[in-house]
Amino acid sequence: MLSDCQWACQHLSGTLSGEPLRITWVAVVTLLRAVGHVLDQVDAEADADVRLVVTEKHRSCVRTRPLPEIYWQFICCERNNILKQYRFGFARTIEPAPDTTLYLGTGQTIRFQVAPTSSIAGGRADGLAFNYDALSVTGGPLPPQQRPIKSLIADGPFKGRSEKDVAEEAIRWWMDYLDEVEALVIERKSAGA
Repeated sequence: MLSDCQWACQHLSGTLSGEPLRITWVAVVTLLRAVGHVLDQVDAEADADVRLVVTEKHRSCVRTRPLPEIYWQFICCERNNILKQYRFGFARTIEPAPDTTLYLGTGQTIRFQVAPTSSIAGGRADGLAFNYDALSVTGGPLPPQQRPIKSLIADGPFKGRSEKDVAEEAIRWWMDYLDEVEALVIERKSAGA
């Protein structure tokens, strides 16, 4: 299951928009949360030692809530946002160059005519960004001229980080968690032998 999550995360391209973006993100988030459910409801049901270790590890995780943040504030929260409200916890923005035409993939274009930075007070154009709602549109990949695209977590402890980077961190967290479970089960079985 974790390998399916890794596959989905690898396909979470910065150029996706619309349905491919939403469905890929839903797959990543639900698979991340499902790892814990499968561990508890499938793996632990098949072996008494696994059951004891999984139960204790979960109790420990509950006792330390809201830590680890990657579990409580990302894996659980984002899964709940998606499955209970169909709300996505990240936003995509495009920062167009001056005098740029953006092709939205829906047959629509937006033309930006921006004053050169030398004519802006202080010579800087800070904060110039077009908030492109890549989640709500219909369509697939964004054309190459759409870059650079920023795709960042909108709030919480991971605010400002790439959603893909945070998902990859969550995958690594699960890998470490599963390694700990396996080591504890081996230790338990060795002690009982």
